[in-house]
This record gives sequence, structure tokens and C-alpha cells, in this order.
Amino acid sequence: MFLVYSGSQICSWNILLISKKQSMKVQKGWSCIVFILLHMTHTAWTRQPSISISSTEDQQTTLECKGNKWDTTPDVTWRDMNGVDLTPESSVTEERDNEGFLTVSSFISIKQEFNVFSCLMRSKVPKPDWHSGLTIYVFSPGVSGWSVVFWLSLLLYVAMAALLIFQWRRMRGLIARYESKAFSQKVLKRYHHEDLLKITEYFRPCLVYLIKATMTNILKSLVSKEILTKDEAKMVKVKEEPEASEYVESFISEVMKKDRMALISLWEALAEQLETLKSPNLITLMEEVTEANKLLEEIDTRNEPPALDPHIKELHETHRQAVSESTRTVETQVSLGDPHTTAVGFETRYTELVLIEQDTGNLKETEHEFLKTRRIHEELMKKGAAEKCERIWIEKLFRKGPVSINPVNIIVVSGMVGIGKTTMVQKIMYDWARGTQYQRFAFVFLFKFRELKLLDNENEPQMSLTKLIEWHYKYLSDDAMKDVLKNPETLLFIFDGLDEYKCKLDFTGSQLCSDPDVEVPVHILVTSLVSQTLLKGCSVLITSRPRALEAMDMERVDQFVEILGFFPEQRLMYCKKFFGDTALAAQAFQYVKENTILYTMCFSPSCCWMICSALKSHFMTPEKAKSEPLQVGQRLCDFQNKELIRDTIGEDLKMNFSNTALSAVDCAVMAAVISCCGEFKDLDMSFTPLTPELIMRLEPGLICCSKVWLRSCRLTARCCSALSSALSAPNSQVTLLMLCENNIMEDSGVEQLCEGLRSPNCKLVELGLFTCRLTSACCSALSLALLSPNSRLTYLDLNNNNLGDSGAHQLSEGLRSDNCKLKELRLESCDLTSACCSALSSVLSSPNSRLTYLDLNRNNLGDSGARQLSEGLSSDNCKLEKLQLWSCGLTSDCCSALSSVLSSPNSRLTYLNLDRNNLGDSGAHQLSEGLRSDNCKLKTLLLWSCGLTSACCSALSSALSSPNSRLTYLSLTENNLGDSGARQLSEGLRSDNCKLETLVLQYNGISESEKKNLRSVEKEWRRSGRQLIIYT
Repeated sequence: MFLVYSGSQICSWNILLISKKQSMKVQKGWSCIVFILLHMTHTAWTRQPSISISSTEDQQTTLECKGNKWDTTPDVTWRDMNGVDLTPESSVTEERDNEGFLTVSSFISIKQEFNVFSCLMRSKVPKPDWHSGLTIYVFSPGVSGWSVVFWLSLLLYVAMAALLIFQWRRMRGLIARYESKAFSQKVLKRYHHEDLLKITEYFRPCLVYLIKATMTNILKSLVSKEILTKDEAKMVKVKEEPEASEYVESFISEVMKKDRMALISLWEALAEQLETLKSPNLITLMEEVTEANKLLEEIDTRNEPPALDPHIKELHETHRQAVSESTRTVETQVSLGDPHTTAVGFETRYTELVLIEQDTGNLKETEHEFLKTRRIHEELMKKGAAEKCERIWIEKLFRKGPVSINPVNIIVVSGMVGIGKTTMVQKIMYDWARGTQYQRFAFVFLFKFRELKLLDNENEPQMSLTKLIEWHYKYLSDDAMKDVLKNPETLLFIFDGLDEYKCKLDFTGSQLCSDPDVEVPVHILVTSLVSQTLLKGCSVLITSRPRALEAMDMERVDQFVEILGFFPEQRLMYCKKFFGDTALAAQAFQYVKENTILYTMCFSPSCCWMICSALKSHFMTPEKAKSEPLQVGQRLCDFQNKELIRDTIGEDLKMNFSNTALSAVDCAVMAAVISCCGEFKDLDMSFTPLTPELIMRLEPGLICCSKVWLRSCRLTARCCSALSSALSAPNSQVTLLMLCENNIMEDSGVEQLCEGLRSPNCKLVELGLFTCRLTSACCSALSLALLSPNSRLTYLDLNNNNLGDSGAHQLSEGLRSDNCKLKELRLESCDLTSACCSALSSVLSSPNSRLTYLDLNRNNLGDSGARQLSEGLSSDNCKLEKLQLWSCGLTSDCCSALSSVLSSPNSRLTYLNLDRNNLGDSGAHQLSEGLRSDNCKLKTLLLWSCGLTSACCSALSSALSSPNSRLTYLSLTENNLGDSGARQLSEGLRSDNCKLETLVLQYNGISESEKKNLRSVEKEWRRSGRQLIIYT
């Protein structure tokens, strides 16, 4: 059986076609090939038709036509290829579901070898219908192949022709339905003038949008109806974008001031445009206006809050007041070059965002989100937005219109970075708190995924919904919330920034919960709310960048919306609000409009903000300082040219902005410039103060950098969240990240950073965290990052942090994992003692250990600690080559153990630093034994200030002259060796077995005459063709 589907608006109207394949035999010896062509004339909103084919026990083939979500029993008509009505031969069954809707099925038997059947289910009320045509062709193997091909080709052409005819009839039907006189008589004249004014005001944003697209035709129609004279029509200014909306607004207001007939004529004129303007918004508007009673009821009750019990109402007012306080302002930069921000009234700066409804069918992103959004803007501006897309207004989200059947409970809003998703969320919260929109919700709860990801860790892995709300809104007590959650249809949950969440959303039934008091991982709370297993009937809104939407089960989404940012009119409005001064705004906007690249980029609110910030400084500063902001604008233009960027930066692709005061504008431009290059080798911003906002502005550029230096940048825990996002971004290229000397980062900052380290997208190899005032509290998170299968970290610097023995124990767990790839670990001055050495020793002896460098300098390990470490160093699994034990409180008591390490056949040590430990001559004697072993591989030995005298020099000299010696560097600085010690060492230096290249003997009380003898040894070496440098 072959299936061919042919449809119109199937995706945009959410129609699901299902064909159930059955193997069929019409009679013995016959096999059947069935071609099914399905086509839709118009959809019945959310009704889902399906066609199935089956065979009965007596080999009779039956067709079933089935439709869901009917309010009343529809008329069902069957016809064959000759137009004969077969309805009397069919049977109909119906079943009502638990929501009160009907599922209607109709059956008919196939009695001919070749036929075309059509089934029409039509509502008995004047609403859209759907129509399915089926072509059934049955033939035996004896039929010649060419005739099969001929008939099938003919069949296909017939089906396509039928589809076009159905589409044409549908459009003609719509036009006829809303034809001027019929629309006026049947719909408009039923409204009182006050009601018509009310509807016009309610739909004003949509009317402006549609009338603007057909203004010339509207004026002609009003002149023909004698509502306007020709002179009056000429006086109406029809401006092009971006000023057209203001004039259309004014025009509608003037018409509303006239009499009832004038307003009716305006609506009639708009209905007439259906023939030329095939706009989804216009069709929906006309259909909604026909539902007079439902529409007026919706308008009258839209701002009525739900009835609440007194104790819930008090809680409601407290919550509303708190939300109002938190959303009334927006942070903005003081001035260009100033990293500080100031609070500006939200309403004074907010500019309307353009939203369109999208199809959930294809979410796979193959195009860069910035380029994709810009391309959509260019296409809409060229072809006409009103005709090419269905626009959604923010205040109409979650609205159940008069012609809607199912409520809209789950909405996903997508948009590129900086397009205004978070601003849109703040607008919703702001309007709800003021009482102007979304009043059917008693409570609106906002959660940011960036904050929620902190809860999905080992410290607090599970949380109930009531506890989550109380955690975020401290004034909402647990007991009171239980009563609030009993009415889920009055609740709206907003989750902002899915792309910043690290946990995978699992929508399988076994991973969902239904009880708001049961504790589960936070991500299960999210999926359960979306799936409606938790608080069925509540509303949920999720915002995300496109790249993260693959984690969503879009089949559960009622509406998928994309933010396009600013159309030309919004760009002008933003400019006016930003500058405040009308003349200054006009001057700046004209400057931008004349620059094609800048004007095009202004579809993005963040780019619009950058450009306006630069121009504000330009137009409001003295002449001599005007060039700098214009350079910012020019750089924004330049970053469209990749070759120019590379030429400007240089082939090494490095930037140094260390010790520089940067503004948010600077950081945004820098990110754009780096992003343009696609790859960047080195970005150094050390000693440059960076706030969370600046880091977020830098994020798109950071992911393109290989090495990032942020030393002493005053980074906080919130900064680390943005850095974590950069590390976990799909295209992240960061391999080195130096965050040293950021002593206000805190342990929570490292925990957030580790979220990114565990991501499969993270490519970080080297991480520097020295002098960040960290404690053992962050070591568990670091350990989890090390043992993550995605970890690529080979270098970790934790020097000068108060980790303590507890921290070392926690780190050791990750270091022993077979997933850990760490080779170099620095723990200098971390307040360690011998209590952690057993754990570290077990790391060294672990078969999974890859450590080749371990720095334990300036920790009070003592002899006991050194002996415990020696056990691991002697293991055949140990791979350590360099060990730092400078100033660790060691004495001669540990030297025997260290000597045995050097002489161990398993030892790989080539570097040993024992500086500033009181080893004494006894310790040096014991170490010399190991140095003479044929297993010893040591090349560098540091014994600076170890309390040595000439009494140990004979032993050291014998080690140097040993045939097994591999020492190339020996430091004995700041010991009391004297001339006698120097002479004894000279004997070893003259041996042919000595391989030393550098000997440091400074501050040892050696006389000038003996220094002269040592220089003669150097000369002897040079004469023999060898190189030796002796520092005295």
C-alpha cells in the first residue's frame, strides 16, 4: 500500500492525518495496491480527522472516516467517482469523551476494483469544514504495467486539480461570507454603537497592523460609501514605515469619533480586503467578530480577577505588590564607558516586540540564529508581513478567543540572544501586577532556569513545587500555597531561559509527577507542569533560544511563538524612548536609517541599545570627544566584514584589554567582533573590572576564544553562571580559562562553573583558580566535574585557597575516577596536613591516575605526610614525574622513605623540590643513596635552605659521580657548605659519569679562592666539550 498526502495549511492549523496500513485480500488470488490521496479544504480548528482501511473476516474491505472534537453531530456525506451519493450505504457511530466533545466515525464498504471515494464531514453550524478524498485502485498481477502507470498518473493529476479547486472554493467562500453587505447585515448591525466602539478599541493593535497594509484601498472604500470626501481622503497622511502606525492610529481615532455608520463602514471596508489581503490575522479577526455574544463577554470580563477566599486574596495582594516592585524598573547603563547602571522606569523604556506564530514541525536549526532572524525580517519587509505571517500580541497570549475550542495552556516563546525574551517576561509580570492584563490569573510565578540549575545538584537534589515557590518567594508560606494550588486554572508559571538549563527535560511518563507536595528533581517539576500531570489546567510559558528547543516535547505545546524583535516602527519608537528628547531622537534615528547595515541590525533590541548608546554619547558630548562613540558604531558596521576584522586584529587573532575600563556597549561590540571571526586564539582582560552584565554581553564572543584570561577582574558568583553558559555552549572553543585572584567569586561561583565543565560541549583543558578564597565547600562540585565522562580537564590550579584536608579528600574521589584526565594539580598553600596524604597517596597508586605533576608546596604535611605519599609514589601505577614539597615541615625522618621512592623500579620522578625543609646532613645522606640507584630517574633536585653543611657533600659528590646518576640540575642555595663542601663537590663534578649541567651554590659561605677553583672546573668541562654552569 502506498500513501500520498496532499494538503493545505495542515501544519498551520494543527491537523493530524493518520493512515493505518492493513494488508488486504479482496478475494482469493487477488492482491490489492491502494493509493490514498488526502486533501483538506479547510480545517476545523483542533479537530483531528483520520482515515483508516481495514478488512473484515469475509474479506470485505472497509473505509472508515473519523473526526474528533465535534461540538454537535456533523453531517456526513459519502460519494463515489461518478458523484453517486453512497451515504445510505454507510453507517455512523459517535462517542462523547470526558471533555464533552464527540468522536464521530463513518464506515463504507469497497465493492469495485477501481473507484474514487470522498467523505465530507461538515458542521451543522457555519464554521470551517474539512474534506477528505480517497482514491482506491485495486488490480491483479495480470494487469499490464503501462496501464497501471497511466491510470495512476491520471489519478494523481485529478487529485491535484481537485485540491486546487477546493482551495479556490474555500477562499471564495470566505470572501462571500464576509462580503460587505452580508457582513454588515448579519454581523455589524447587530452591535450597538457602544459595543462596536468597545470591539474596535479591543482589537486596535491588530486593526492598525491590517489597515496599515491596505490603507489606500480602505480610503477608496470609505469614499465610495460617502463616509469621506475625496478631499478628506487626500488629507489623511499615508506614511511609509516606520511612521505609518502613528498615522493609522490617529485615523482610527478620528473614525471612532464619527457616527455609527462611519464605524460600520470602516469594518466593512476591512472585510472587503479579504479578496486581496490573504492575511491569517484578518481571517481570524473577521471570524471572531461574528461571535458577538462571546466576544463582548470576553471583553467585559477580561480584567475581572477570579473569586478568591479572603486569606488567599490577602496573599494575592502581597504577591502582586512584590511583583510590582520588582518589575517597575529596568537596569540601564549610566553612560558610554561607565560600567555602572541606574534604574529606569520600565514603562518609559519598554518598546513593543513583534511576535509571530510558528509551526512546531521543524525545529532543527541549520542556520545561525542571528542570520536567520535577519533573513526573516528582510523577507517580511519585502513581501509584506501582514500577508506572510500571523502576528501575536503579547497581551493576547493565553487568550481563548470566541472561536477557539481548546484553551491555550502551554506556550513556548523562541528567539535569538538579545531579542527580548526576558524583557517580554518582565512585561507580562509588570502588566499583571498593575492589573491591566492577564487578570484571569490569581498568581503568576516567574522562575529563571539560570537559578533553577543551582538546585539540581547534590546538596538539594529534590524539591516539591510548593517548596520551590516558597524558596523563590519567601513571603508565600507552605501552608497557604497548598490552598493556592487547589485552583490550577488561575495559575501561570513562567520559566525563562531554557537554553541556560543544564538538565535534560525527560517527558516520559515514568519521569513525571502529579503531587505538588512530593519532592522530585526540579527538572521533573518543569516537565510535569508542561505535561499537565501536575496541576492540570494551569498555564505555562517557557522562553528559549532556538538551539535548546530540541529538549522540549513540542507535541505538548499549544502555541509556539517566535520573537522577531523590532519592525521599523518599533525601532523608531525605541529611539524616541531612549533619547527622551524628540529632536535628538529624530537626529539619531535619521543617522541610523541612512546607514543600511546599522539600520538592518536594529531588528535586535540589544543591537538597537548598543547603537543608541554610542550615538547618545556622540550627540551629547563636546566636539573633541565625538569620534569615540562613532567608532563604536563603525565597528558594528565593520564586523559584517570578516576579512576586514581579521586584517584589523592581525593574523595571531589576539586581543589584550587588560587593565581597561569597559562599558556594556564595549563588551557587546567586542563579542560581536570576536563572533564574526568565528575563532579567536587569545583574549586577555586581566585586571579589568567585569560585572555580571558585562560577562553576559561578552558571552557570544567568549565561546569563540581558545584562551581567556580574566585574572583579578572582580568576578562574582553571578559572573560564573554566564561563564558556565559559555563553556557549555554547543560551539564553545574555550580550552584555557584563568580566573585567578578573583577573591569575591565564592564557592557558589565555582559550583556554577562546574555545571559547564560537566557539559558534553565543554572543551576546557586548563583552569586556573588560585587565590579565589575558596574553601572545601566547592571541592565536591570540582570532584564531580573531574569524574564526569565529559571532562577534558588536564590542568587545575587551586593554589592559595583554604581547601583543607576535607577538600583534598573530596578532590581525591574525582582524581581516582577512570574518567578523570587531570595531569597537573596545584595545591600550594591550601592548608593541608598529613591527614589528607593517605587520600592523595591512593590517587597516585590508582590504576586510573594520570597525574604527572603535583604541587603541595607550603602545606604542613610533616614527615608522616611525606611517608604516606611515598607509598603511592612507589606504586607501579604511579605516573608522577614532578613533585613539589617546598616548605612542608619535613625533616630527615622522611628522607629514607623518599630515597626508597627514588630507588624504586616503578619510580618515574624526574623533578623533586624539597626547598626550605630542615632535612640536615642526615637527610642528604639518605637521599644520596637513592640517587646512586640504577632505578633513579631524577634530573632536578632542589635543596635550597635545608640546613646542610659540608658533612653531606661527600655523599652528594658520590651521587654525582655515580655511573647511574642522571641529575642535570642541583640547587643547594642558602646552606652552610663552605669551602670544604665546595671542594668535595668538585671531585664529583670532575667525574666522567657526572651529567650535571647546572649547580647553584649561592649564599653558602664559599670564599673567592674556592669560587675560582669552581670556575676552573667549568673550563675543564668546556674543554671536554661539555656544558656546566655553576652559580656561586
